[in-house]
Amino acid sequence: MLAVGIALLAVVVAVFTVIAMRRPAAMPRAQFLAKMDEFIAGKHTAADWEAFCEEPVRDADLRAAQRALAYIDAQYPPEQRGTLCGPDGMALIRRYRDELRRA
Repeated sequence: MLAVGIALLAVVVAVFTVIAMRRPAAMPRAQFLAKMDEFIAGKHTAADWEAFCEEPVRDADLRAAQRALAYIDAQYPPEQRGTLCGPDGMALIRRYRDELRRA
C-alpha cells in the first residue's frame, strides 16, 4: 500500500513539474522596459504589441501598464500606416516607461 502511495505521489509531482515547465517564464522589468523602448523606436508592429501586452509578468506595476496600454492603437489610432498608434498614444507609452523606470 505504501508503494502505491509513493508511486501516486511521484506521478502527481511529475505532472506538476511538466505543467510548470510548459508555462512561459515571466518577463523581467529590464526586458519589459527594453521592449517598450523598441516600440517607441518603431521597431515592432501592432501584432507584436498585442503579444507584448499578453506576455506573462509578475510585477504588479508591469501588469498594470500592460492593461492600461493594451488597446493604445484603438484609443489613439495611428496617423500613418505602419505605426503602432498616434502621437498622443506614443507620448502615453513614453510616460508609462519613464514612470516604470523611476519606480
